[in-house]
Amino acid sequence: MRIIRILTRESPLSLAREVMWRATRGWRKRRILARIEHPGDVKFRYIPYYDPDLQCLSEHTKTLIVAFADEIQAGRYPFWVMAR
Repeated sequence: MRIIRILTRESPLSLAREVMWRATRGWRKRRILARIEHPGDVKFRYIPYYDPDLQCLSEHTKTLIVAFADEIQAGRYPFWVMAR
């Protein structure tokens, strides 16, 4: 009787979504666990995130970058708001 009440209350779309979710959840779980146990051929490549050209920076800019890094290392996060 409970299933009949649920079927009359819910929209057909939400019922279809629930059926699809329940039908595929076991399959997805088994698939993910199989990929974790047997990852296959994994290749890593080095892609640098930030590679500045230090030859182009002025001494003043280098000093500011080092000072900013020192502040962050000390636990202070100096973010300044610039007025327009």
